Amino acid sequence: MIASQQAITASPISAAMAAMIGLMAPLGVSIATIMMICVPATFNKGKELADDPEYRRRLAAGLLKPIEHTEKSVEIAPHAKLSVLLFLTGAVVIVLLGLIPGLRPLVETAKVLQPLSMSATVQMVMLSFSCIIVLLCRPPIDNILSGTVFRAGALAIVCAFGLAWMSETFVSSHIGLIKAEVQALLQSHTWFIAIMMFFVSAMVSSQAATTLILLPLGLALGLQAYALIGSWPAVNGYFFIPVAGQCLAALAFDDTGTTRIGKYVLNHSFMRPGLVNVVVSVVVGLTLGKLIIG
Repeated sequence: MIASQQAITASPISAAMAAMIGLMAPLGVSIATIMMICVPATFNKGKELADDPEYRRRLAAGLLKPIEHTEKSVEIAPHAKLSVLLFLTGAVVIVLLGLIPGLRPLVETAKVLQPLSMSATVQMVMLSFSCIIVLLCRPPIDNILSGTVFRAGALAIVCAFGLAWMSETFVSSHIGLIKAEVQALLQSHTWFIAIMMFFVSAMVSSQAATTLILLPLGLALGLQAYALIGSWPAVNGYFFIPVAGQCLAALAFDDTGTTRIGKYVLNHSFMRPGLVNVVVSVVVGLTLGKLIIG
């Protein structure tokens, strides 16, 4: 579950990455540079299930059956294979368009022709491939509308834009006060922006919303690009309060007894691996950012 959160800041097609690309573009930072920092920063590995003491205790007590690796014959429809192939092709196209700006169409901005922004490119490419998947693979429309992924995505859109709009209004109205009180702290202790990202993400349960809330503030305060990108993995902090859908699903699916919420709520199974992953990712990200961007 923690790894799935870390993957958001390493994916070229996530909503959070699209927001980061748009915010970093004015600084001359491309998607390639962002991924060169964020992908290696999220390479963390935890213990296997067989090393978990609670799992071994339950197994020894006969409360669980040993996990058997059996091959199941599952017939996958050709249209399902095609839809996955198209989705992966969309991801490859986005990476290529980010690496080679000349492939993007030229648009007029302030009477100057320049390649289409990567933020708009990500949205257009993925929406186009979604349309192609629907037309060629013919998934039942009712299944799309009633699926958990569609409902979660629609909710995330409303939450992300609503929170970003609210925060932008608040920040714009009080930018003078914020600069006076926060700028000196952040410029002398750049890493503090990572702590702010972590706790905001824990409250709003969205990497994209946290990115849209805090990255503009960091830019307004004059923080360097390497510091913002290196600290960005800290937006994967909504495991801290285990109420997000991923946390609840993990608790429901796990029948080994190793995933649980403790008596004091915050002493849950996601806390230690989550904190270790975030701290390591931020430290590695800041180090790589300093080396790559300077």
